[in-house]
Amino acid sequence: MRYNLYRMKRKEKTKSEYTKDGRAKNGSRANGKNGSTGVINVKFLAVIWAFVLVLSVSTYFVSRSFPEYGARESIMLVTAIVSFASFIMTSLFSFLLFSHNAMARDTTKEMRKINDEINARNEEFKTLQFVAANYTMIELVDHMLLYEEYPQYIKRLRAQRDYTYYMRESDVDLDHLEENFDEYKFVTARIPISIVEGKAISKIRFSRFKLSKEEKEHRFLPACASCQCLIIFNEKDKRNELVVNLIMKKDSEFFIEGEIDIFSRIRINLTVQSLLGVVITGWTELYFSNPTKQEKYGANKYKIESSYFEISGLPTLITSVDKAIRHKD
Repeated sequence: MRYNLYRMKRKEKTKSEYTKDGRAKNGSRANGKNGSTGVINVKFLAVIWAFVLVLSVSTYFVSRSFPEYGARESIMLVTAIVSFASFIMTSLFSFLLFSHNAMARDTTKEMRKINDEINARNEEFKTLQFVAANYTMIELVDHMLLYEEYPQYIKRLRAQRDYTYYMRESDVDLDHLEENFDEYKFVTARIPISIVEGKAISKIRFSRFKLSKEEKEHRFLPACASCQCLIIFNEKDKRNELVVNLIMKKDSEFFIEGEIDIFSRIRINLTVQSLLGVVITGWTELYFSNPTKQEKYGANKYKIESSYFEISGLPTLITSVDKAIRHKD
């Protein structure tokens, strides 16, 4: 609803600032002013022409009133006056032509600026329309599973040093991890997701993963700049699931093997990118109750009793999910 209201405001603002033929109101007033200035210049030029003509003719009759001057001197006097008047007239005409060209350049520059603004607004409106039709909203549903990561994946991580699908606890140093791999443990979290509204999902990124346990908080941050969640399809339940691997010290109280860790609440700051590159950022809170132990898989299962999701900003169009805004608590 907030987004639709924003679109309506932008549309009303665009209509109020521009006329039906696409020209800006300010530009129309500027064009009218320049046109009236050109008419004034032509009238002023006509007055000067008439003045020079009268001056030139009158010099002939004035010269005849001086009998002491001969015909030669009279002609020279008339020629000098007419030549001087022609010089003034030519100079004035050149000045008027220069001023008219200067005003035309200013008008062209102003119109170019107005056209650029119109094009920018049109592109922005097209982007808003595209974003409104191609964003994706998800919901974390049903339950969350926590279990120790499979040994083959840990071995691959140790060999490749690729932390794309890993988040580290806030007190974990990656440099120390690479030198002392055996002092850390790795836990996998899996949460089913459903698309509430929008298009297919391209990427999901957790910028912060915080769990509350017995009035103590465990915070996890991305292990690398390109960190994102792994999206897999569960053939048994016929739905997508998010998978993120958590790195912590072995003495961490976050996950104790053989015990059921009781988490009351989880807060996730996330970024969701649709298949066409439209990104939504926000945060969600999940509330658990009655955790159980699945002996077959060795996983702790937490049923999601209720959840809350809030969007932090309007959808945006970007080329990479790594450029999305990272949110703080």
